[in-house]
Amino acid sequence: MSSGERLVLFGTHDFFIYSATFNVQSKQFRLVGTKRMSEHPSWLTRHPTHKDIVYCNGHVEGKVFCLRVDPYGAIEVLDEAVAGGVGPTHLALNQDHTGLLIAHYGQETKGLLAELPLSPEGRFLLDATDPATHFHPKRQKWAHPRLDEPHVHHVMIRGDEVLACDLGTNKVWRLRRGDATKGEEAWVVNGAVQGGLVDGDGPRHAAIHPEHEIIYVLNEVSSSLTVHSLPTDAEPELLQRFSILPPEDEQSKDDMTAAEILLLPPLHPGAPSLLLCTNRYTTREEGDAIALFAVGADGTVQRTETGWHRGVGKHVRALDGDESGRFIATAARDGGGVVILERVGDGTEVVEVARLPEVENVVDALWMD
Repeated sequence: MSSGERLVLFGTHDFFIYSATFNVQSKQFRLVGTKRMSEHPSWLTRHPTHKDIVYCNGHVEGKVFCLRVDPYGAIEVLDEAVAGGVGPTHLALNQDHTGLLIAHYGQETKGLLAELPLSPEGRFLLDATDPATHFHPKRQKWAHPRLDEPHVHHVMIRGDEVLACDLGTNKVWRLRRGDATKGEEAWVVNGAVQGGLVDGDGPRHAAIHPEHEIIYVLNEVSSSLTVHSLPTDAEPELLQRFSILPPEDEQSKDDMTAAEILLLPPLHPGAPSLLLCTNRYTTREEGDAIALFAVGADGTVQRTETGWHRGVGKHVRALDGDESGRFIATAARDGGGVVILERVGDGTEVVEVARLPEVENVVDALWMD
């Protein structure tokens, strides 16, 4: 690729993963590859050290895949495995990169969390997860109909702790690996982020502050952002709460849901970080808005002066920042294609700089450079 070009992959609610290049200097945005996969390759995760290795799900078939991506966007399937439950929806590498953690959304298997062992090269060591590695959250019935069964939707790693957003039980589980010599199961519950969450919130995804003991939780059902303390030796507490809906959509809040959250670092010393949260299911022609929040040096949140970015399209879901933190790949699943946003000013506002309208059904983005 030429100087200034960056490779980005897009997962879909279709059968395809798309490869595109974006030139940070000329702002040229080109589709360079299409790879047919198992139905709904809706989440992509890159190996942190083997940079050409990417993992994706096959949500409908209940599978996960190990891929090799070359510098030009060509994709080769290396391995596949049975994920262990219905609806594998999110993937993350464990602390020492020896296993792939798989969050499942499907009710039929009670929204379990599974782990697939990896070789030192990042390849799958088994063709299916071992049920002994599964974590089955306990059901906690709430009044809201969406909070009826466990729905683990997102998994994060913080040191030796695993945090799992569980929409159905209305909490973020805090887990540690069990000690078999003490007769413990594979995963032991070590508390939860739940204080301040109310019936009808439904934690979907979250972001953890890199320097402070703070977690930012995106609640799908209530279209809200909640900010919680995350101490290692005490119960988390609610610090702040915001609606992510723009004023013009508040009247439709019962029909709308939140989709994705992204925390980006400051663009330069002294500037705030940027926290973005996406909306879905607006009835307005201009499409769904992305809520914009400035995060101060102490981790506290305030809405930016503009408050929202509009115009990407309907059902905004994909959201990922490049290595510099300046450019954001996003997409609207239900029309609008894929879009590149650039952070401007102090880094808390964004402008559209490129678009590929012909790329459809995109729900995830992953920068490879």
